[in-house]
Amino acid sequence: MAKALDLSRFGGIQGTKLVPEDLEHDAAIVTISEYGEQKNTGEGRSLSAVLRYSEAPERLHYLNRTQLEYLVKKLGDDTDKWIGRKVPIHKIEIPFEDTKHLKVYVMEPKDWDQAFTDAGLTSTGGAPAITGTPAKKKGAK
Repeated sequence: MAKALDLSRFGGIQGTKLVPEDLEHDAAIVTISEYGEQKNTGEGRSLSAVLRYSEAPERLHYLNRTQLEYLVKKLGDDTDKWIGRKVPIHKIEIPFEDTKHLKVYVMEPKDWDQAFTDAGLTSTGGAPAITGTPAKKKGAK
């Protein structure tokens, strides 16, 4: 069972979200150090899933349902066992209404093996920092 993150120690939610500018390259392999669920006050929303990575402990990665499904498919549904596991993330344009927004997103499961290979890692090997060796996106030169 996931435990709630204590967001108060980071001065609240503002300014702590992992953003594309935090990644030096288009993609990176990161290590999950903490998983939590935060109650939302917005209409129609009950919980947000949040990850913290060892490579950027001051940042929080808020996950949508799709990203959670990717993680469950690759890591299983026991979130306690996610701690210490490596995950490929990348910058991606997400369409919203009439515009596209650049976001940090967990890579699709089908691209994980190639991301680890491109970074010279296995899913259990050492991971570079967010500003370290990039994982190449599929089709990247």
